[in-house]
Amino acid sequence: MIRGYPWALLWATAAAGSLLGVAVSLLAAPGALIEPAALAEVVLANLVCCGAVLALLYLPALFLREQREPLQNVWLAGCSALVVAGQAVIPALVITDGLIRNRSLAVVPLALGLAVLVSILLAALAAAALRPLRPRTALLGSVGASALLVAVWLRMFHLRPPLPLTLGLALAFLLLTLGTLRLGRKPGRTTLPALLIALCALCLPLLPALWADSPAGQARLHRDADKRAHAATADWPAERPKQVILLTADTFRGDLLGAKDAAGPLTPNLNRLAERSMLFTDAISASCWTKPAFASIMSGLMPAVHQVLTSATPLALEIDTLAERLRAAGYLTAGFQGNPQLRRIFNFDQGFAEYRTISGHLGDSIGATLLERYLPGPRRDTTRLLTDRASAWIQAHRDRPFFLWLHYLDPHMSYRPPPEFLPPGKLAPSIGREFSDLTGVREGRKLSPSERATIAALYHGEARYVDAEIGRLLATLDDMGLTNDMLLVFTSDHGEEFWEHGGFEHGHSFHRELLHVPLLFKLPGDQTAGDSISTPVSTSAIPATVLQLVGLAAADSTLLTPSLAGIWDQPAPAAEDAAKRPIFSQGALYFEEGAAVTFGRHKYIRHNTSGREELFDLTTDPGEQHSIAAGTPAVIDSARALLQSYAEDGRVIRERLGLRDTGVIRPPANLRRELEALGYVQ
Repeated sequence: MIRGYPWALLWATAAAGSLLGVAVSLLAAPGALIEPAALAEVVLANLVCCGAVLALLYLPALFLREQREPLQNVWLAGCSALVVAGQAVIPALVITDGLIRNRSLAVVPLALGLAVLVSILLAALAAAALRPLRPRTALLGSVGASALLVAVWLRMFHLRPPLPLTLGLALAFLLLTLGTLRLGRKPGRTTLPALLIALCALCLPLLPALWADSPAGQARLHRDADKRAHAATADWPAERPKQVILLTADTFRGDLLGAKDAAGPLTPNLNRLAERSMLFTDAISASCWTKPAFASIMSGLMPAVHQVLTSATPLALEIDTLAERLRAAGYLTAGFQGNPQLRRIFNFDQGFAEYRTISGHLGDSIGATLLERYLPGPRRDTTRLLTDRASAWIQAHRDRPFFLWLHYLDPHMSYRPPPEFLPPGKLAPSIGREFSDLTGVREGRKLSPSERATIAALYHGEARYVDAEIGRLLATLDDMGLTNDMLLVFTSDHGEEFWEHGGFEHGHSFHRELLHVPLLFKLPGDQTAGDSISTPVSTSAIPATVLQLVGLAAADSTLLTPSLAGIWDQPAPAAEDAAKRPIFSQGALYFEEGAAVTFGRHKYIRHNTSGREELFDLTTDPGEQHSIAAGTPAVIDSARALLQSYAEDGRVIRERLGLRDTGVIRPPANLRRELEALGYVQ
């Protein structure tokens, strides 16, 4: 029996199923996949893994050869079932989230259906060469294989479908396996019932993927909104910007804009954009790290309200994001971003018809895991890929009203600028052309002044690279004739510290180097071109500002951070009102949790665990180097009252919005590795 078992044919099944699924996916939606070269590596690794697994399965079969025949039949039935099941999973594992849950959703049945069909037919040929298998023993092997397949599918898509659906899937996969195995009971002959069972089972692996609106609400497709957007194109209001772009760069300090080094301006393209825009020179982020900062940028709510304060906290689905509001108004919405902290699993895709995380990650399959862990190659250029993907999307939808969010991960750690953007001058030999030893710095690695200067220069090189890619995107928009009439916003989630207060990177303090970010609005027709406003403002005001500029009023506008549009419409009174408005920041990722408030000429920082307080007079100490907390009890009391009022207002707004504790999400292993590679440790 063992000699007659066609192991080579089963390995060919693995190859055919994987390659067919990938090929169909590439042809149907190439933009939704990782780079073709990287994809080829993953497919090759998957095939090698499959061959190795089959070789290992052969060894127990040799041992079972001397045992009772029913036990051997159980093993062979399980092997056959696993091969069939594996082919339904491997092609899907190399398809990114962008294909599964967005505009290319209709392609999923074709891609997976063909892969499973070929798998079933080849597995049927393999089973036909076997000696007839007894139903009872085949049942034991196929039950285990079916349960494994169901578990993999549900985990892969992070879904929680109802129990009846789960049980139905398990039963259906069992029927699929048994039907395939029964094709071999009479070599050379098939029965119509068995064939029907096999063909009907083609759609079963699609059910978890199509369960897009699960109880957790992991994705919102809003097909009706897209139809409204398409229908509204012809009679779009002339006064409403047809295209809106939110352009963001991670870890982009506010003082980078307009800065120079020995090689010239760091941000020449953003400087030219600022000349056509309203520039806020004192924009303050809602937090010192990515997730709470972007939760505020996308919702208009402060951290005290949305409570996205840890790496495992998702954005509440009850919150209406800027993308959801614009989508309801008829805009086609898309998001392209490179930070794993903003993946769909954390609900940052709310309101986006298309949402893709382009981080250079190879996928979730076994082969991808082994490649990334044991054979790491050069970092994939996600900054360039983001520009390419966004440019292609804009080209495809240039005639429709759209809202696009494009977020570059650079200049986030690790600092590896391309050769043409390396800083001028001599680099410290111990650092070289890249720096990624964040763990070493946290654990006390001592750095000389020249090493620190080299690290900061590498950061500047990455900022210059991002600016060049932004320039490439702006040139594309100019070539399409879209720039003049669109609304474009540029900002960042937070800055970066280079030992101004004895620390490094971000997520650990609330000083200016981490909270000061660029913020500019390029209005249609270049209104207010070249103007700048020094009034302190919060990046959480972006949603209300964009909604006002496109002529939309939020139903719950009183809950959002107020719009900034009035500051340039009515400069004097609006600026005075804004200057009186306290600006809050909250959420530390490392060390002590705390909060900060900027009010008038002062800034107050409170550290929750130690109770330490800092107060700075920003008119005489803009770098926040000398705390005056000890000598100003009246100002401290006012600051404490502001933070207490901020916390109470957050609680009241949460109740009005019906927000509950969202709990935490444990990221899958591959996402945890991505986060660790960026320095996020739990």
